Amino acid sequence: MPTLAAHPSCLHRLRSTREALYTSGRILGEDDHPRDLWPVGLTHERGQALRDLVIRERATRCLETGFAFGLSASFLLEGSLTVQPEPIAHPRVTSIDPFQTTQWRGAGRRFLKEAGLTLLHTLLEFRSESALPQLISEHGGGQQFDFAFIDGDHRFESAFLDIFFARRLLGPGKLIVVDDAWIPAIQKAAAFFTSATLCRQEPTPEGSPLSKFILLHVDAEGDAREWDHFAQF
Repeated sequence: MPTLAAHPSCLHRLRSTREALYTSGRILGEDDHPRDLWPVGLTHERGQALRDLVIRERATRCLETGFAFGLSASFLLEGSLTVQPEPIAHPRVTSIDPFQTTQWRGAGRRFLKEAGLTLLHTLLEFRSESALPQLISEHGGGQQFDFAFIDGDHRFESAFLDIFFARRLLGPGKLIVVDDAWIPAIQKAAAFFTSATLCRQEPTPEGSPLSKFILLHVDAEGDAREWDHFAQF
């Protein structure tokens, strides 16, 4: 398997390629058609906050639902490379997005290729409700990842399932970051896991970039609930 040496020039190329996108406010798809970064793209401020969480958690294997322009994946990769910069022979970030080719015209894939990150990234172009359990099945269980970023379908049932399966893929103590904390469906999905003691929510400073996220630490306490346990949420 080919390897990529994660030395400072690798991070420099990543940052400079990404900065050019933020400066122009546009991104090219694989069809060479330009698209506006906003309002879909992750802001630089929130991206840096996401990267810093990866570094804080010492995460080297990250999972995300939602890929679009690849901006969040680039910050996850930057954090992982900061934590563990030695030569790499396996992907650092796995992204799930069924619409990368059809809706986003390969823009995120093109960006990561231009940033020299292809060998560090795996893209699964399937719906997360099928891709996530498949990841569990293929590896005989969970705890394959250190960190998860949930930013796919923002409807309640989809966010709920993304958190449910991410929790199994991470294991106790690991961090699940859920984007767009202001959306009621996202709040409600997260509330189930905290009410059932399946996750512990970390407070975020009001007005900071982190306040846009819901931070859920996987809690093993909920796994010992009675078979008929239920708590309103």
